Amino acid sequence: MNPLTQEQQEIINTLFSFLEKENEHIFIVKGAAGSGKTTLIKYLIDKLKENQKLFKVMAPTGRASKVLRDKGINASTIHRGIYNFEDVIIKEVENPDDSKKSYHYIYPLHFPNENGEIVIIDEASMVSDVETKHELFTFGSGKLLSDVIQYANFSNRYSKLIFVGDNAQLPPVTDNESKALSVEYFQSEHKLNVQEAELTTIHRQLVDSTILQNANEIRNLLKKPKEQRNTFELLIKNEVEEISNIDLTSHFTDKFPEPKIGNGVIVCYSNQGAYQYNQSIREKIFPNSPNVSIGDILMVINNNYNQGVFNGDMATVTEVSADVEEIKNIPVYEKGKKIYVNFSFRNVKLKFPHLSEEVSCKIIDSLLNSPYRDLNVTEMKALYINFVMRFREKYPQYKEGSQEFKEALKTDLYFNALRVKYGYAITCHKSQGGEWDSVYVDYSGRIGLYDDALRWCYTATTRAKKELFVINPPKINGFHRLEIRPITKIGKIGKEFYQNTHTFSTPFHTENAHIALRLKYQEVESKLRSTPFSIDRIVSSNYLEKYFFKIENEIIQIDWYYDGAGIFKTLQNRHYEIENQLIETLNAPFYHEFAVNYSTENSLFKELYNRILTACSECEVQITNIVEHEANFHINYYLKTDAKFAYLQCYFTKDKGFTSVLPFSEQGSEDVELQKLVNFINQN
Repeated sequence: MNPLTQEQQEIINTLFSFLEKENEHIFIVKGAAGSGKTTLIKYLIDKLKENQKLFKVMAPTGRASKVLRDKGINASTIHRGIYNFEDVIIKEVENPDDSKKSYHYIYPLHFPNENGEIVIIDEASMVSDVETKHELFTFGSGKLLSDVIQYANFSNRYSKLIFVGDNAQLPPVTDNESKALSVEYFQSEHKLNVQEAELTTIHRQLVDSTILQNANEIRNLLKKPKEQRNTFELLIKNEVEEISNIDLTSHFTDKFPEPKIGNGVIVCYSNQGAYQYNQSIREKIFPNSPNVSIGDILMVINNNYNQGVFNGDMATVTEVSADVEEIKNIPVYEKGKKIYVNFSFRNVKLKFPHLSEEVSCKIIDSLLNSPYRDLNVTEMKALYINFVMRFREKYPQYKEGSQEFKEALKTDLYFNALRVKYGYAITCHKSQGGEWDSVYVDYSGRIGLYDDALRWCYTATTRAKKELFVINPPKINGFHRLEIRPITKIGKIGKEFYQNTHTFSTPFHTENAHIALRLKYQEVESKLRSTPFSIDRIVSSNYLEKYFFKIENEIIQIDWYYDGAGIFKTLQNRHYEIENQLIETLNAPFYHEFAVNYSTENSLFKELYNRILTACSECEVQITNIVEHEANFHINYYLKTDAKFAYLQCYFTKDKGFTSVLPFSEQGSEDVELQKLVNFINQN
């Protein structure tokens, strides 16, 4: 029995006609969620096998290739399929000073496709053709889509490329459009002949799916000109249920008391949001285990070819060491200054669904437990420098750059330690290419009628196969344009600038200390991580924090004054160079991830919150507090911008809703970040 619909069969017929033509190069199959793209691929592969055609199936991420394998399609990642990992070229940056050493990995392209293989790329919306410039590694030309084309090798008349994807999904992180699904791009930039077809019919058994009804509504909005997009409200019924952000953690842990890969996931916008959700979920599931535990779900965040695991792969922890191995004070030169980097490593055993044997390895424990997305370039250099120092001590007879050196680098347990994060909550970009039976989506920070927000909502929504739980879902209908006044300059800020409800302590402050003092400690501690300075002690008094810093055997005292709102004064230079080096570090700009607890039953207030939160997320402006002054008909949104303090005063009336916004800043109109935020709200 033919499993295809009439529409699918027509596309298959067109595809086979395309495969027989010598002067055709690329075929693009586009389709919405539920339109049967995977069914089409599977049928195509079966027919290619019957006709003894050579083919290869690839996807951009490990998770996307796993989804195909789960459906009986043998697939690899694109990187594994087209790049040569055996003949990797390692270039060392030689320097007698270890702290100035560096490296660059070059992964060459495999020999071009000489056998006339048909190359099928699924989830093609994620494939970028923007050159990726990284200080430490290069894959091929640095342009993934161009490398796929080069690998396909159209000099062989049988070679073909088939791209399959959903053009309503998020484009690649580095690009503003999905070029692998663009006929015009291939024709204009690569001078290739291209055909395309689109699946438009949703499978009969999925017609009543509320998840797909929502997806279809978003696709329709994307097709409209921006000026014609006036309202958008997520449909909530049947398998789509709304829950509050306060209830999310309990709801998730009640539904999944024992973590299992594939059951469910939380999708949110920011890495900080994912970090906080992961922390709160682990506190419920592993109440007495702040460290990684047996049964934990981890997500790989960087391809590790030694272990055969890839960015996005999920694993269950089956064994974990109680001991943490610390490597401290690795010297690295950064921007002309020597800084010091610390790591902690832990031995674990992991079970990956796609591997028959468990993986015993080291993980970077300090990264797992940090709020940061991944290692930065300085930290990756530090891993290399640490390897060089250990190699030279162990094998003094071998030179750096020798074959022995390169082989040791490829297999070093510390340099190649897995980079992982907890896998209960992930960002939407990390979820792309995957699907789960149950998905929780927190739409906070991505609610709007502009393309990026709609594509984010579409991608997150369509990760769910059976049920979708929504938090802060889009409800855009109360207002569209606000009158935003010019920025007014102010000299001081009220005491409600910081929300003082966060209960965390520091080594020098109880959880009852003013939030600004605890945040300042976190900021200072973070700034000093890559310096020779450390905090020896802090003495707190009214409007004054006395910091005592240690460097070698010397103590430097800094008296740091702050006002009633918790705003610290800028430190002034002193007489000695070492003191000014410390002060320069302390005065440096710092983006502090600060999650405000805000909940309201007022639909108008909720819509304003979603709109401002989305704007702040886009402009990387931090909300420090939200205070409702209903009696005075306004809500204050306090912000951390280029200035020491800023806020938006949003006015409303009972009958007309929100009418105007008054922006205030310590820098006035010179506050670039606040002006950018105001412009974004105005335009979206």
